[in-house]
Amino acid sequence: MKYTKSIVMCLAIGSMVFSATKVDMVKALSSTDSDHNVTMSIDSDNPVYGIQFEMKYNTNEIAVVNNSLSSTVEGFKFDYRVFEEEGKIRALMFSLEGAQLTNTNTVTDLVNIEFESVNGFNGTSKVDFNEFIIAGQHGEQLESNVSSFEVDFNQVLVPTKTELTKNYPNPFNPVTNIDYSIAIDGYVSLVVYNLNGAEVKTLLNQNMTPGTYQVQWDGTNNSGENVASGRYIVKMNTKDYSSQIKMTLLK
Repeated sequence: MKYTKSIVMCLAIGSMVFSATKVDMVKALSSTDSDHNVTMSIDSDNPVYGIQFEMKYNTNEIAVVNNSLSSTVEGFKFDYRVFEEEGKIRALMFSLEGAQLTNTNTVTDLVNIEFESVNGFNGTSKVDFNEFIIAGQHGEQLESNVSSFEVDFNQVLVPTKTELTKNYPNPFNPVTNIDYSIAIDGYVSLVVYNLNGAEVKTLLNQNMTPGTYQVQWDGTNNSGENVASGRYIVKMNTKDYSSQIKMTLLK
């Protein structure tokens, strides 16, 4: 079970002859069941024709939800890449026809990004901009004042029930994600078996505190060897809960 906070990030910008204005961060708690969502908005003294940015985050605390980056503006090319191991996002938005991206003195939503907690992280995680380039009508760079922002998981609610959810992707190659939630302190095990009931890989075997978590299986056994393609079962056991799901490894 996942809980949300929405962060609206206003990037106030001006031309080279105007002083850049302050970056405002407005945070609001949403009651919907999804991840932490960041909406990037621009308020400019001049028309904007394109943006390019690079942001950096702490991979020990948060991660970008798969395929969560999306443009809120129709008719514009939006390219991005997430470097998961480095905790970095690079993105570019522009019009192939040279159309105007934003109007003057109008707040415009541009990009949505969703973050999720890593291994039950419960705190505030900082996201920094290594680069933010804003282009004017003739390709000139507009002055901007862009600061870091925070994704706050301090108020993540405790799950109401212990639950193992379906892995994704499935079928998979080479790695699949397995989400689970813990409602009560206690011992938890997550073990992968083949269809004959033989143990393949122990993914988790320890006491856990309440929270929402994720583990990955990379298709290897307890000896670190790659297993054959086929169907496997992951079983989750706690003191008061037991469940299993089937996974398909394709090579």
